Amino acid sequence: MNEPIQYHVTNAALADLKDKYSTIPDVTTKDGYEVVRIGIGELRTLRNDVEKHRKVLKADSLEWGRTVDAEAKRITTALTEIETPLITAKKIIDDAKEAEKQAKIKAEEEYKAKWMESIDRIRRQSLSVVGKSSVDIEPILMAVQEIEIEKYPEEYRALAESAKTDTITAVTEAMKSIRAQEAEAAEAKEKARIENERLEKERIRNERIQKEFEERERIAEAKRKEEQDKIDAENERIQKEKEAFEREKLEARLKKEAEEKAEKAAKEKAERDAETAQLEAQRKADNAAFQAKIKKETIKSIMAIGINQGPADTLFASIKAGQIAHVRFVY
Repeated sequence: MNEPIQYHVTNAALADLKDKYSTIPDVTTKDGYEVVRIGIGELRTLRNDVEKHRKVLKADSLEWGRTVDAEAKRITTALTEIETPLITAKKIIDDAKEAEKQAKIKAEEEYKAKWMESIDRIRRQSLSVVGKSSVDIEPILMAVQEIEIEKYPEEYRALAESAKTDTITAVTEAMKSIRAQEAEAAEAKEKARIENERLEKERIRNERIQKEFEERERIAEAKRKEEQDKIDAENERIQKEKEAFEREKLEARLKKEAEEKAEKAAKEKAERDAETAQLEAQRKADNAAFQAKIKKETIKSIMAIGINQGPADTLFASIKAGQIAHVRFVY
């Protein structure tokens, strides 16, 4: 199985092909394109030959590989059958040891958590005073002071003692601070009570003064109103008299203006009537002259066709009177 693998394409042949085709010719030319096409065909043929030969060479190795795999599987199965009971027996002991180890770890953790929680409860007492009065804080302080450190296991006594001391100090300081605040609050409350009493007395006094002022103002306003009513009544009387006088004066002026306007209108009408009569007389005179002219010219035209004066006058009169159909004078 260690014989050298041989293909038709040797390393020397590969070197020749690489040297032959490493420089690609200009494929835009006909000759260059043909060289590339022939090269692709040659290389494709060689690749196909290599693949065919590979399959032939590998046929025997595949069968040998299957034989090797089957034997290895048989031996492994036999070894596993021997090994499995040993592993099972060992696992029982290992699992028991692990369970014992985990139980011990859990017990130690629970033991530690129990006493650490107790110590944390001591420390949390310093937070429980927030928002409480000094009266409510005093029992908390007494409860912390009565904690018996001797009941703690030796390895936790130092932590418990430190927590107790720190908590007593914190609660004591908090109680002092709160008592001071309570004293300040009580003092401020008393000052506020005294100030409120003073303000209430001041309010009552101001209210009384305001009422007395409002009463004086009411009386003064009533007097001012009475005097103003008298003044208003007198002004109204004077205004009415003035309005009556102005009204009479206005009526007289309007009457005079109306009379003057009527007189002016009558004069203008007389002038227009005279002018109209003059124009009418002139129009009649002009019309009479125009008719006389038409008559003269018409009779002259009639006589021009051989009709004498008398018959011409008669014909003109007949036309003017409308006695001849379809013939008339238009002035």
